[in-house]
Amino acid sequence: MKIKYIPLACAALCACSSMRVNPQDPAARTRREIAALERAVEAYKAATTEYPADLRQLVTGPARARNWKPLVGEEQLMDAWGTPCRINTYPEQQALKTGARYRIISAGPDKTFGTKDDICAPETQPAADAYNMLDEKDGTEPNKLLSTESGK
Repeated sequence: MKIKYIPLACAALCACSSMRVNPQDPAARTRREIAALERAVEAYKAATTEYPADLRQLVTGPARARNWKPLVGEEQLMDAWGTPCRINTYPEQQALKTGARYRIISAGPDKTFGTKDDICAPETQPAADAYNMLDEKDGTEPNKLLSTESGK
């Protein structure tokens, strides 16, 4: 059976690709690389039951790994400006506050970590799990405080 509508499908594909982000944009390229690193970090966690302490472990594997197949290429560890990306992992208690167990960070165009132009993922919502956290002042759950104060 022959498909007769391939030119139409190609035209639609070309139209969609022209609406994409400029592939030359370094920030967009870095976000795509970080997204790939996120997938590799999750694959590493699935294979080893731990998050990597350093992104190079996605290439080399854990210290005692034999026959490790790299999850990413060495070049994928660099952002678009040539700076190696970093990973910060968080203990479970801190992860409840940040909304993530790890963050992958690019230093951004200024090549300096900890500045406003850093690119990070996953995006976190510090208050996302607020109802599960204890109030730091008195150890009570914030949602219970609200329901007690409102008379419910």
